[in-house]
Amino acid sequence: MPHAGNPDRPDGSPLSKTGAIYGFAPPDDPNNLPVKPVGEWNEFEIHVQGQNYIVFLNGVKITEYDNPDTARGQPSTGSNPSFIGLQTHTGRVAFRKIQIRAL
Repeated sequence: MPHAGNPDRPDGSPLSKTGAIYGFAPPDDPNNLPVKPVGEWNEFEIHVQGQNYIVFLNGVKITEYDNPDTARGQPSTGSNPSFIGLQTHTGRVAFRKIQIRAL
């Protein structure tokens, strides 16, 4: 996605930096993220195996999180739907080529 110049929320918290598992796990090196220049698309790849989450930004592993809450991150069912959320805190954001597939 294009980067609007500020790669995180204005509060600067590592838990809200680009590529964080928002509110749970910051990137390994939150002040040295491999973001592309303004106007170029960044590429995220997120792997989820059970309760283990790994985030790659432009081919570089930046965040890993083992979710201790077994009630979260479960597949959707008719009686208990779940979702995947994409968000931004600053400026304009655009998404393209979103794909979800089984590993």
